[in-house]
Amino acid sequence: MIDDFVYEALAWGGLTEIGDGLIHPKFIQYVPNASTRSQILNILNAERHNQLGFGNAVPQGQQPCN
Repeated sequence: MIDDFVYEALAWGGLTEIGDGLIHPKFIQYVPNASTRSQILNILNAERHNQLGFGNAVPQGQQPCN
C-alpha cells in the first residue's frame, strides 16, 4: 500500500520548479516547511528517475517493459 504522502507529493509534480532548477515561489508559499518540501522533491526525483539516492525516498512505480 502506498502512503498518502507519496500521492500528495506526486500531485506537486510540475508545480515545484520554474526552470533551471529554481524552486517556484508558490511551492515555497504553500509548503512553508523546508523539510516537507525536501521530502516532496526527493519523492518526485525518485519517481522521475526510478532510482534510490534522493534522500530516503524509494520509487513506488515500475519501469516500463521493453
